[in-house]
Parts: sequence; structure tokens; C-alpha cells
Amino acid sequence: MHKYFPKSFAIIDGYDKSLFKYNTSDFGIIYRNYKSISACSELNKIALNCRKKRIPFFISNNIRQVIKYKATGIYLPAFNKSGIRNLLFAKKNILVLGSAHNAREIKEKINQGCDAIFVSPVFKTKNYKKTLGIYKFNLLTRNSKIKFYQASTSEMYGNNKFKTQNEETPFSPASPYAISKLYAHWITNVYRKSYDMFASCGILFNHESPIRGMEFVSRKITNAAAEISLGLKDKLVLGNLNAKRDWGFAQEYMQAVHSVMQQEKPDNFVICTGESHKVSDFVKEAFDIVGLNWKKYVKTDKKFFRPLELNYLRGDAKKAAKQLKWKPKTTFKKLVKMMVDEDVKRWKNFLDGKAFPWDAPLYPDESKLITRLSSRKN
Repeated sequence: MHKYFPKSFAIIDGYDKSLFKYNTSDFGIIYRNYKSISACSELNKIALNCRKKRIPFFISNNIRQVIKYKATGIYLPAFNKSGIRNLLFAKKNILVLGSAHNAREIKEKINQGCDAIFVSPVFKTKNYKKTLGIYKFNLLTRNSKIKFYQASTSEMYGNNKFKTQNEETPFSPASPYAISKLYAHWITNVYRKSYDMFASCGILFNHESPIRGMEFVSRKITNAAAEISLGLKDKLVLGNLNAKRDWGFAQEYMQAVHSVMQQEKPDNFVICTGESHKVSDFVKEAFDIVGLNWKKYVKTDKKFFRPLELNYLRGDAKKAAKQLKWKPKTTFKKLVKMMVDEDVKRWKNFLDGKAFPWDAPLYPDESKLITRLSSRKN
């Protein structure tokens, strides 16, 4: 019995002797004839030749034929929603190969107990007489020294009805970004379970720092507070002030990610603070730090609202605390102050002629600043 999955499969609907000229461990055969049941003699020829050539052989949907012809395993196509229950699982030496075209079908195949899953709607046709197609399955190398980390996101939870979100909370993505992240999250889980790979997912909630990009609302707020406090700007325009997020310090979150990759077994982990604050709370805190009343300077504009708003996120990192021994240390107030202080420092350096006004790549105290006066020193 072959205990591995080849990289290439011939998808056939009948016996074709030309297929058996191949002699490679990376080639397998899937028999799938949905229009009629092939003659026993034909299936017997396929099975005998596969055993002779040591070619992995899978039969679609029919568990009785799999057992009768001693096939390597059974193939469950995407349209098979029920799986093969009692009879299948009584035979532990039967491998289960499935196919899926989207995240929902991937989950179905995992629930059906598939050992490996094709994730593609495309079969590449080759000119074999009775071959429906060849699918080239490019697998990641099964190297025990390789560890893979998937940066998943709290955005995958979308507008769910739960007060907190953990590793078991259902996903309900509300943006193209979240949908693409969910695909990456699920495919990582599929590869982990199908090929016994060290592939872990970190579901990180909003992680901020003074070097956060200006396109993110947290940095947009702290930078504007700094500019307004120094007379460089007179207002800040935002979108939904009532949206609530779980904000934490990025440096600590990266320590958690490092711990994820040091575990003996791969897994999924939520990384968060367990606290949720409104955008308006972030704004008030930032403006309080520079001694200003935020309501005098902050305006809202509907153009900054999301088409499908994500209203509330609050994580539950109990699993990370238990298994990774990780807990956040930086409070919400300390995080906002850290970011505001660094932005104030950047703009003061600019006003003193020490730096350009664009976003510094590093903390001012740790970076070699490019100065407007550098030409005078030469």
C-alpha cells in the first residue's frame, strides 16, 4: 500500500495501456467514470497494472470497488457532500483524496476525513485516448526542517455575533482583504493536515507601533494629533468613530509569533489584548496627550466609511496564554502615548531642520536622520 500522494495524476474513465509506460513514484491514477460503471475486467486490468508498476490508484466515490480491487484509496470529488461513512473508516489502510474549489468545499473535505485535497478548478488536458485530464499537483516540500507561518487576521471574523473571538469562532469576512486572508488561512490548515507539515497560523488582532503605516487609522490619528499640536495642521477627517477594535503593541505580538514557531506541533493561535476600544477612544487619548480637545479638530466624512462596516472585534487569547505562556504587557493608554510621542518627535525634528517630513523608517532615537543641512557639512 502506498502511503504517499504523487505530484501528478491521470484522471481516467477506462483502461488505457499507454498510461502504464510511466515508471515514477510521482505519478498516480484516478478512475472516475460518472456516466457508467466500467466492466469488472477493465477495472481489474487497471488495478493489476497499477500494482505491477507500483502506481497509486484511486477510485472515485465507490468504496466497495476500492476494497474489491485493492486500490490505494478513494477519491471524493467536490460535488460529493456526504463522504463515505462507516465502511470507509473501518478500513484504516485506505487513503482519502478529495477536491475542492473554494473555502466552503475545503472545510467539507476536511470534515469528510480527506488525507489530501486538490484545491483548483482546472484540470490540464493531455492527449491520452481515455484520459479526462492530468492535474499537476505542486506540493510544498515535506522537509521536517521547514516551518511555515501564515499571517492570518482578525478581519476574517467579520461581523459575527460573539462577544469575543477565539480559534473556534466561525469566520464571516466582510471585505476582499478578509476573504483572501481566509483562503490563505484555510489552505494552510489543509496542507498541515494533508501532508503533516509544520504550518501554523497566527490570527493577529490590530497590532500597532510608532512605525505603523500612515494608511492605517491608528497612525493617521497619532500623526494628525502631533501635527495639530505643533500648528502644522488644523483638522483630522475620519470615518466611523464608533467602530471598536482590539489594539495591541506590534513588538509584543511578534514575540508571540516567534513562540508559535517554537512549538513542537503546528497550530492556530489568536493573538490579542482582550480589550476593545472605539476609534473615538483612540482619538480622545491621542489628543489628550498633546493637551487638546479632540472634538474641536476631528470631523467625519462618509467617504471614509467602509461599504460593509466591521463594527466590533475583541479577541480571546486564552490558548496563547496557556500554550505559549504569552500575555500582552503594553496597555492601550501606553500604546497610544508611545505612538503620539514619536510622531511629535518626528515633526519637531522637521521644524528644527533636522529631518524631512515624510514618515521615518525607524524610531527617531534609533535612526540616522537625513538632514536638510547635510550638504553644509560637506
